[in-house]
Amino acid sequence: MPGGRKTAAQKEAAAAEKRAAEALQRGPAVSQDEAAVRNQVLNEVLDAFSSLGGQGGMDDILKVVNDLKKKQQEQASERASVATKSAATQNA
Repeated sequence: MPGGRKTAAQKEAAAAEKRAAEALQRGPAVSQDEAAVRNQVLNEVLDAFSSLGGQGGMDDILKVVNDLKKKQQEQASERASVATKSAATQNA
């Protein structure tokens, strides 16, 4: 076997090493849905803070966080309600 040739196992090992190095250099891929959710959340947070006068400091921050939590809980309740109604309709 000539010295310049690689075996199939050596080629596969080199390819795997190259893929691993590329994976370390790239950030994790984000799906379109996840990116849309992140963007929506960011916009909601920015809107919430822009509606405040900016004079309250931590009180303003706590108000924004609590308002966002409340909104998230309301949306989760709505989704659960829709899912329950959907399941009841399918079982009927």
